[in-house]
Amino acid sequence: DAYDNAVNFAIKSSLGFIRVDHDYLDDKSFEQELFISRVMNPNSILFDSKSIEPDGSDGKCAFVFENMSKDDFAEEYPDFDPVSFMECEEEDGVMITEYFNIEEEDIYIVMDEMGQVYETEDLPKEGIVRSRKTKKKTVYRYKLSGQDVLEESIFPGEYIPIIPVYGEEAWIDGKRNIYSLIRRSKDAQRMYNYWASLETELLMKAPKAPVTAVEGTVEDYADDWMNP
Repeated sequence: DAYDNAVNFAIKSSLGFIRVDHDYLDDKSFEQELFISRVMNPNSILFDSKSIEPDGSDGKCAFVFENMSKDDFAEEYPDFDPVSFMECEEEDGVMITEYFNIEEEDIYIVMDEMGQVYETEDLPKEGIVRSRKTKKKTVYRYKLSGQDVLEESIFPGEYIPIIPVYGEEAWIDGKRNIYSLIRRSKDAQRMYNYWASLETELLMKAPKAPVTAVEGTVEDYADDWMNP
């Protein structure tokens, strides 16, 4: 369902999203599992504009906006004031945002003489067979209001857990353009709508009075009368 929903939005409006999240297995468990969920409003997500990979694996940040009522906000975050992150469409609502950000740290991956591979911040001087410098990624997850950090945690993984699903992709003058299935059909559809409107207008103006003729003068033209 999550995949179909994202593809459906990509077809209709150029862009859809899939979310990866984690939660407890059940109400009586300490174990957690990853799961995939739908994004019902792609416009509620702002993904890293510098990302160019088709699965968004090179993304460094993302915003997920959520509207909630002030009563729900007070129940979930009783220690904070209901200040919207941005202007909320609902009159008695509060907009909060979920913010993901990846921070990178330089580390070394080394192999010792016993063949064991491990990570270290400082490169050992002895007992190393192979080594290389790499990046350790940490995905920070925040819940933000207009003035407070409501929640803060680390997401288990190396990537922003939001996967974009793009429509048709075209690079023009170094800029990526994303198209839906209908984007380039709009002009043709507008022309068809104009023709249909014009046809309706002409038919409305046509006389509706019955045609009269002398008996015996139209028999040779019966087909034309049946299908003018």
